[in-house]
Formats: sequence, C-alpha cells, structure tokens
Amino acid sequence: MEVSKLLDEVESYRAALARPTHQTPRDRAGTLLNLGNALVALSVRKSGTEHLTQAIAAYREALKLFTREAAPRDRAGTLVKLGNAFAALGERESGTEHLTQAIAAYQEVLESFTREDAPHDRARILINLGNGLVALGERESGTDQLERAIAAYQEALELLSREDAPREQARTLTGLGNAFAALGERGSGTEQLTQAVAAYSAALEFLPRDAPLGRARILTNLGNVFKALGERESGVEQLTWAVAAYSAVLDVITPRDLPFIWAQVQNNLGNTLRTRSELTGDISSLKDAVAAFRAALTVYNRDSVPLAWAITQNNLGHALRQAGYQTGDTTSLEEAVEAYRSALEVFSREPAPLAWALTQHNLGSALRILAHQERAGTYLKEAVSAFRAAVDVASKWDQPDSSRLAAMREALNEAELSLERTSR
Repeated sequence: MEVSKLLDEVESYRAALARPTHQTPRDRAGTLLNLGNALVALSVRKSGTEHLTQAIAAYREALKLFTREAAPRDRAGTLVKLGNAFAALGERESGTEHLTQAIAAYQEVLESFTREDAPHDRARILINLGNGLVALGERESGTDQLERAIAAYQEALELLSREDAPREQARTLTGLGNAFAALGERGSGTEQLTQAVAAYSAALEFLPRDAPLGRARILTNLGNVFKALGERESGVEQLTWAVAAYSAVLDVITPRDLPFIWAQVQNNLGNTLRTRSELTGDISSLKDAVAAFRAALTVYNRDSVPLAWAITQNNLGHALRQAGYQTGDTTSLEEAVEAYRSALEVFSREPAPLAWALTQHNLGSALRILAHQERAGTYLKEAVSAFRAAVDVASKWDQPDSSRLAAMREALNEAELSLERTSR
C-alpha cells in the first residue's frame, strides 16, 4: 500500500478514537489494533522510529481492554504484535531495552499457548522469541541469551509438522543456525560452527526453489560459516564449500536488484578465495579474488559508502600484493599500492588509528616486494616511511605486547636494514 493511503488510514483511525461514541471496549481495542498495524506498515516504508513508537503505544492501549481472563486469545494476539514492534524498534536502535521488551511480550504469550492445545501457535511464538534472543545475545557479552535461543528453536522444531509447515521449519532452522554461528564466533573450537552448517543445510531442504531470495540469505549465512570453519581449521575443503555457497547466491541476486547485498557477497567471496590461495598456492583463486573485489567496487563508491569502499580497497590490495609476490608481476604490485593508498583516503589517523596503521603496514609490504623485484631504492624508501608511520601510530594505540605491533616493528627493522645495505 502507498504511504499516502497508509497515512490516511492512520488519521481515520485516530479520528474514530477521538470521537465520543458508544463503542464497546472490544470495538475500541480493534480500532487501536488497526491503528498500530497501519503504523507498523508505515515504519516498513519509512526510516526512523516514530511510527514504531506510536504503534507500540496503540498496542499497549489495546492490551488494557483485552484482559487475560475475558479475552485471552485477543490479548495473546496483541502481545505478539507488540513484541514484533519492539523487535523492529530494537533493530533500528542501539542498546538492549527494546529487544528485552520484545522478549518479555513473547514470553507472556507462551503462557497462553500450551504444547498440547496450540502447538503450531506456540511454535511460531517460539521462533519470534528465538529471533529476539539471538539479536539480544549478539549485543551482550556471554552466551546465555544465545543458549536460550537455541532451546526456543529446538522446542519449536518439536512442535512443527514436517509436512504442514515447511516454511516455518526453514525459518526455525535458519534461526537455529544463526544462534549456533554466533556462539561459534565467540568460541575457539568448531562444534557450534558445524552445528550451524547442519541447521542451514536442513533449512535449505525445506525452502522451495520458488523462494530464491530466502535461499540466497541462507546460502550467504552458510558461506560465512564455512569460511569461518576453513580459516579456523586451515581447511581447503570448507573454504571450497564457502566459495560454492557464495557463487550460488550470486546466481540468484544481481547488482541491480540488491546492490549492497551483492557487493557484500562478492567481498566475502574474494576473501575466501584469497584465503584458499594462501593454503594451496593456487594463483587462479587469487585472480578470481581480485575479480570479486573489483566487482564489489562497481557498487561501493567513496562518496556513498566510504567505509565499505575502503575495506574493499584494502582487501583488493591484499589479493594483488599476494599475486604480485607469487608471480613476480610488478603490475599487480603497483595496483596493490594504488589500492592501499585509496583505502588510506578514508582510514585517517584520528577516528581509525589502528585501521590506518594496518593499511600503512600493508602498503609498506607491497612497496618492499616491489623494491625487491624492481631493484628500485625509491620504493624501498617509501616502504620504510610507510612502516615507520604504522609503528608510530600503532605503538600509541595497540597493546605494548601485541603480536601485531611486534610484526610491524620487525618489518620496519628489516626494511631499514635493506635500505642501509643498498645505500652503501
């Protein structure tokens, strides 16, 4: 529905509520629900939090008229809408207050829907509860909320019929995968990440082929987990599965339809290919990584998304530097230098000192390789300057015993010695 029509509906419901009438409490509650629904629909089409905040107020007024004793089902339905509105508000604002309120609303609803009397209704609320707990768990330290989310999803799966509710099964398994993936990121092992792979893979079995965007989202998550597993285990097979998952996503979405999601997947694909190349020495993977990063840069530009643009330039620099080192191709190294310098146009010393220092270090590494291959002292002098700038800033912001800072100092010392030898 168009925004103008939704605004007309909102004004109509507000006018009805303002008129002195002989409306029954149920009728008035119904009007409040309609108002809240229209405001939520507006919030989907417009940014900000104003309409969600107003929807929450409408739902709360309706709850005063639906008591647990007289209208338990109506109250439960309103609580679900209230929880959804709080969850949407929590996604748009930092902090945990609104997510906590969403969870409280869903938990109250569960008191009305028992496993025996309303298994499907209970399952759907458990899915919403799990989603809220995952969102909350990602913002809080510890693992309690994520573990509670897993329990909610697992109970939902027990209640859902495999035949009657395939899409709900897919939603639940996707949420379960998200919870396991978030847990896996916080641990050092691979058990939770492996469980996330199993959940996402099962979700794909339930989602039909005529839901390409839904499948693309799951495949993206699956690729991310395979990538994390491959990096953690130095596993070429897992990285290859990640490449396959990302490639499958790119078969579905286009830069015209979903430009920023497409660019992010290209970026993830490039990083995975580069990591795989580090393990295998395969130059073709590096070339594919360079192509993926350059594809992402057709969407990202410095003016509209400067941080994403700079991160991708940095990633492109890594791939080109690695390719130049392996093949001796000076063009790749020169392009790596250019990419790192582009990234430094966004990473400045003040707001992002460590990112700036790391990029300076990467720039120095590319210049030093170029100096070695070209036998050019100018490149070596530039490398020393970049390494020195990296150490100067990192020593002020990094931990004194950081292995990262130690590597920067070692690179600076080696470059200075090389420069001293060439100057004799």
